[in-house]
Amino acid sequence: MKSLKLNIILYSVLFLLTDFESSAFAAENILSGPLNVEQSHAGDKRITDLINKAGNADDDETRLELLLELSELPDLEEQLKADTDRLIVEIKRWLYGKSLSYFGQSILKTKDYDFGIQKTSPLYPITNIYRARMIFWVTLEYGGYWKNPKIRRERFDMVRSLLEEVKEAFPENRLVSMYLGEPMLSHKQYTSASAPEWAVYQWEGIERLADIIEWWIDHRQQKNGEYGGDWDDDCEMWRWWVPVLIAFNDPKITKAQSIFSNGLLSLEKMQSGYTDHVYDVQHTAEPSADVLTPMMHIDPENEEWNQRTLRLGELMKSFWSGINERGYLQFKSTYFGADSISPDPKKACDTVYHPRTVQPTLLYWQRTGDERLKK
Repeated sequence: MKSLKLNIILYSVLFLLTDFESSAFAAENILSGPLNVEQSHAGDKRITDLINKAGNADDDETRLELLLELSELPDLEEQLKADTDRLIVEIKRWLYGKSLSYFGQSILKTKDYDFGIQKTSPLYPITNIYRARMIFWVTLEYGGYWKNPKIRRERFDMVRSLLEEVKEAFPENRLVSMYLGEPMLSHKQYTSASAPEWAVYQWEGIERLADIIEWWIDHRQQKNGEYGGDWDDDCEMWRWWVPVLIAFNDPKITKAQSIFSNGLLSLEKMQSGYTDHVYDVQHTAEPSADVLTPMMHIDPENEEWNQRTLRLGELMKSFWSGINERGYLQFKSTYFGADSISPDPKKACDTVYHPRTVQPTLLYWQRTGDERLKK
């Protein structure tokens, strides 16, 4: 608290020293009439209070509301006002922006994301809350970072250092404490007087997973179905939804998956039934397999989904595969799309990822025994 008040005082002095006209105007007012000391102290206290509450807030929505209130204060100095408004813009982007990966390239290039707020600002430690999470998420996302122990450790140390600075400035922030290893108990507790302990844990796990899925649906799913992480990455989300999506008939979650699957398949690149982009099979298969496979589980009688899965079988039979010199069926390449196959002989082989291209078709065949797929 003392360091925050000192920062605000120093910030005010720096502002006055760098703005002669404002300093002269303030001096003229002081000489021309008595200063309302109580009003001045009340204003400073309100500023300090709002910054402390914003820094200690457990969630971003609450922090945003407090900063909006801070921005509206009539006695807020120009630079602090500018910093507050800049931080508001960034938090709104974090909360409501369509893209979740907007900071990725900056983190990759500079190991940081610039909020445009100086270290002397009392709001600077709040930027650490976001910068730390950005660096952490990019580290987990990129294999070149995650798989390299030295780089991974370096990034994690950067994250810890940023969060420790926040902890010093805003010691009541429970989210920061959680990232630093202090458990944050959930407001929901699961107990049963009759069920065995293992069953209670299973129940708790399913309920908490459903809560997370519904949070993503409520807070991140857009009208067209996507979640903001790019279609080709968003499509993988269903994989961790499986225990709820397939095992239970939850109308809200089922509907969200259906909206997403329709949205991705309506993209121009998917109009041939498979992406028209040509790159490795591990990734070209995802936009179709990761949207049709869940629908084969949760809406298997829907003829529209069935026809889309049969299209993948057609592509495999008539375009992607052929008979090799030993007389066996083989995929022609590891790099292909709906309309083109790489001619590079070094890529002319099968991999464990190739069956993913027809995973939904195999599920359809398993269920229906369609004779056309046995050939």
